[in-house]
Amino acid sequence: MSQKTVELAPELKIGKLKDMMDKNLRFTAEFFVMNVLIPLEEKKEAFLDMLNLAPHEYLPLFIKCCGLMMSDVPPDNRLTILDRLLKAYKLNGFQLDLPSYNALMEVWLENEHEFNVDQMLQTVEVEHGLTVDVEFFNNLLWGSAVKGKDTKIRELLLEMTKRGIMPNIGTELPQIYSAALHGFVKNCNSLIERALQRYGDDKKIHCFSAQIRGVAASRNVELLKDLMRKNVIFRENPENDQKSGRLIINLPYETVFDVIWELARKSVDGRGQEFAELTKQI
Repeated sequence: MSQKTVELAPELKIGKLKDMMDKNLRFTAEFFVMNVLIPLEEKKEAFLDMLNLAPHEYLPLFIKCCGLMMSDVPPDNRLTILDRLLKAYKLNGFQLDLPSYNALMEVWLENEHEFNVDQMLQTVEVEHGLTVDVEFFNNLLWGSAVKGKDTKIRELLLEMTKRGIMPNIGTELPQIYSAALHGFVKNCNSLIERALQRYGDDKKIHCFSAQIRGVAASRNVELLKDLMRKNVIFRENPENDQKSGRLIINLPYETVFDVIWELARKSVDGRGQEFAELTKQI
């Protein structure tokens, strides 16, 4: 007599997904498709009941899942899954709120998907009547910065002022990135200095990360080497005073990986062979 397989409750499956996101910072596309996407597409009653209890929590969460944390598939596959997810939301009568639109832009940026910032602003404000916030504009600014649209950045900053939205450190970073991308060294340094004056020296690592990512995207290898050297520090060994410490790059891991990825992506062969020595040093 065969035993019947017990289906886990949706709450337990999503709990496992959150646990993987918090502890491992990654999960498989198969897990997401089987436990989130297909139940949505097939209108599974138990899953929809769970979703209806807290759509403000689950809608942006599932969108964010289609970003870098879904690490076992390339960006095109993640975007395909995202498209299916958005269609499933619509099929089940769910409308995106502002956190969901913010999550959507973040995921587009993570997957290097270009989007029309003017159209996004029109959709959210006019068509859906939502009140935008500084996080929303910061995502619009990043959408313009990564494409080198410096003029559009200035226009968006003006739109923020018109709406009385106060900027934060997240508003400064895409401006720093854009200046670095365009090779405006003095302007970039001025923007960093302004950001530190406004928000404090503890934001240095964020500002330098934005600058270095912009320089890497511009393929200015000599300036990149110089900036990376300036961010190398000596860290003592806290466990054993008799052992010497080591030199480390005082930048977030994601920034370092972004730099390596940019060098590979911008290389002639797409594999970063001409930057092999620099990558090895990093």
